[in-house]
Amino acid sequence: MRLRSFTLIETVCATVIVSIIALCLGGVFTSGISLWQKAQKLGLCSAEIILDLEGISRNFRQSIDIPDVPFSGDSKSIEFPTVINNSIFKVAYSFDSFKKALLIRKIDYEDVLADRLKKFPQSSVFSADRVQFEYLVLDKEDDSCTWENKIDEDEGIPAIIKMSIEIDDENIEKFIFIPLQRASK
Repeated sequence: MRLRSFTLIETVCATVIVSIIALCLGGVFTSGISLWQKAQKLGLCSAEIILDLEGISRNFRQSIDIPDVPFSGDSKSIEFPTVINNSIFKVAYSFDSFKKALLIRKIDYEDVLADRLKKFPQSSVFSADRVQFEYLVLDKEDDSCTWENKIDEDEGIPAIIKMSIEIDDENIEKFIFIPLQRASK
């Protein structure tokens, strides 16, 4: 009776093949986990920014037309009067490219009138690689609208504000519709 067994070469070949398959599966598994963690991080970051954008939208929608505090802005910052908790504030959003953050400053209307603007610190709303504002401005002469990178004090409140945010190669765009309040003259 003869016993049948594997030779040393067959055993080594089988071990090498199984090791190569295990390494490939391990690499795929590790890449999959890394990709999943990155997607989770981006998803959480996006969700937080979308929540912050809703607060910003509320401030824009509650903006009011006051001659002492005009609505003005450019592609990196915007200032406007708004109502927050039944009080009037001058709110200023600005993007700091060194800190890579959107900053906010809220100044009480009484302090604006008394010209006490320096003592109010800025706080961070969210971090981003880039934030840009664009404004849909209504031309009062021919009732046409144009997108502008800057809004002057004499143009009043824009109809729509577009915020473009870039974070880790992900782009978020938010269009904020502002109810137009026409003053009767």
